[in-house]
Amino acid sequence: MDIDVKYVGDDMHLQVFDEDVLDSDIIGETTIKLSALCVNGGLDDWFEIQHHGKKAGKVHLRGEWSPTGAALVVRPPNETYGVPPIMYTNGTPAVHVTTKAPQPSFYVVTT
Repeated sequence: MDIDVKYVGDDMHLQVFDEDVLDSDIIGETTIKLSALCVNGGLDDWFEIQHHGKKAGKVHLRGEWSPTGAALVVRPPNETYGVPPIMYTNGTPAVHVTTKAPQPSFYVVTT
């Protein structure tokens, strides 16, 4: 199974069900930080699952981390980033237009 990780700080919620084909019952569940999958080239670890707040067993997860797309760039912690370009869905860049609100030439006071 492939997992498309967009942000390694996100959580993955894992639910474990029994093998009953007609009526699947949940055995337990856990939440795992995706960063656990993305360090040292992958993961090979046991995770405790719980059901209604009680220990329900452990699941063994093994995975391989292989990032795709642009390479990660290490940047200084205080580096600021420019505003990213905003594109319309047709691919043309959006242009910011500044308009000045018209100023009223008089005020009406009612009493």
